[in-house]
Amino acid sequence: MKNKESSSLKIQEAATLLQQGHTDKALSICKEILKKEPKSFDANQIAGVITLQNGLFKEALTYFDGALKVDNRNIRVWSNRGLALSGLKKFKEAHDSVDRAITLDNQFAEAWYNKATIYIKQEQLQKAVENLDRFIQLKPNHHIAIFLKSDLLRKLEKFDLAISAAKKVIELKPDHTHALINLGQLLSDQEQYEEALLYLHAALKIEPHNPLIHNNIGVSLERIGKFAEALKYFSKAVELNPIFADARLNCGVVQEKLGKLEEAIENYDRILTVDDRNAAAYFNRATCYERLHKLEDSINDYNKAMQLEPKKKIDALWNRSLVLLCKGEYELGWREYEVRLKLGNSEAFYETERLKAFY
Repeated sequence: MKNKESSSLKIQEAATLLQQGHTDKALSICKEILKKEPKSFDANQIAGVITLQNGLFKEALTYFDGALKVDNRNIRVWSNRGLALSGLKKFKEAHDSVDRAITLDNQFAEAWYNKATIYIKQEQLQKAVENLDRFIQLKPNHHIAIFLKSDLLRKLEKFDLAISAAKKVIELKPDHTHALINLGQLLSDQEQYEEALLYLHAALKIEPHNPLIHNNIGVSLERIGKFAEALKYFSKAVELNPIFADARLNCGVVQEKLGKLEEAIENYDRILTVDDRNAAAYFNRATCYERLHKLEDSINDYNKAMQLEPKKKIDALWNRSLVLLCKGEYELGWREYEVRLKLGNSEAFYETERLKAFY
């Protein structure tokens, strides 16, 4: 009797330590119990959860199997076992395990969530959304699941649904910064700039020193032609994070549009000092050199951009052919122009792909 009472007290201690985040101590207690009582359901279950959280999937599977030998109808263990199998990339077995939990109780919300996460690992995003919907039906105010659903819908390019889900997250949790950022960017991408800025500024009030938010506000402002205001936000993003390459790239783009070519070049130089393989920085700097009539420097940068990012060859060839014509190298310039036409039409990289915002 004393041994059972002692074991029960230790299990309670391990469970409390797990809830408090002291997982190492909790696992140590469970292992101590299992040396004496290998069929302890609770010790196996708790140890399985901890090792699963630590990414020790094979070890977690052993513990969950130990628990199921004692109680093979425990839906939580079947569900968690599926995650361990998923971590081992045994996806069919993972689904079978979670499905066992659902068969035992299809109202067990966690199993639907776990099934969604397994589909995400398999990159089957639509199926992941469908299972998240089942989870949300059971837990309609679970903002984490709704946020995940919004992000998946964005990746599936179902933008209206993604926006609706993101708004639901903010309705449930108004200070959810990531949802505010995502919603702002989704709306901006749908050309709903004024509304996008409302959500991005709300995010900025919560995290005023977040360079990502400053960058994304700048992108929306640039898209409505407020270049000087956009530059202030890009500059602030760079001030907060000097190695934020894309914010610095955006800064350069707007500086070019404002005719501040030397300042733009300084930003591109700073990017290339840190990363000398940044094709966009070479391409953008080439356009500045071209406008400053530094034609050899321009050609060198176009060459480097094409070398690093061959898919941009069409755009670089177009611009380089114009530079050659400006230099008076008419035969070579027209030849490159013709090559570019044969490669097919393309919207200029300079105009369409240089401003970057992030979710």
